[in-house]
Amino acid sequence: NNGNTTTSRTGSGNGVLTWTAGTIEATNLVRVGVQAVNNAGNATGVLNVQSNAVLNVTGPTFNLGNDAGSAAGTGNGTLNIAYGGVVAAAGDIAEVSGTGADGTSTINLTDGTLSAGGLVRVDNLTADNSVLSLTAGPAINTDNPVCDVANLTLLTSLTLNVTGSVAVAQYPLIRYQGSIGGGGYGVGGRGGFGAGG
Repeated sequence: NNGNTTTSRTGSGNGVLTWTAGTIEATNLVRVGVQAVNNAGNATGVLNVQSNAVLNVTGPTFNLGNDAGSAAGTGNGTLNIAYGGVVAAAGDIAEVSGTGADGTSTINLTDGTLSAGGLVRVDNLTADNSVLSLTAGPAINTDNPVCDVANLTLLTSLTLNVTGSVAVAQYPLIRYQGSIGGGGYGVGGRGGFGAGG
């Protein structure tokens, strides 16, 4: 949306980026469907990583669907990883909305691979025959799981890889609200921990 800070300002922005081959290296930040300021304008963004496409986010910020505040506008961000697409984020993948905000953040995995070196904080996560790689660390606990989503949908299998360097303990990996949507299919795990794990 436009950068006007008047809360009644209605300028909106919509964007879609789709690619099916090659690698995009993002060394600073990635912002999809992020409302720039708290006003009545909407920001809607869709990022489609498909087939032989790879997105490497080496910078610290990957934001989806941030809403800047309580004005009528909102941020809506969707990341679709499909048919062999790969997304690797060095840091967090998160919706970071302002006070009183109602942004929407969605990750859809369909025969795709997603790895996060930090935390995952989105509204919706759907997986269908895909791979999710998470990184656990000493700051992970019941109040701070690796992946925290409002809605989790498993249409078929999900392979969950977990890496990190941790002490022997219990580490919550995925927290969701309510029941698992879809078929609630099993999660298969592989991968390992570094020293101390």
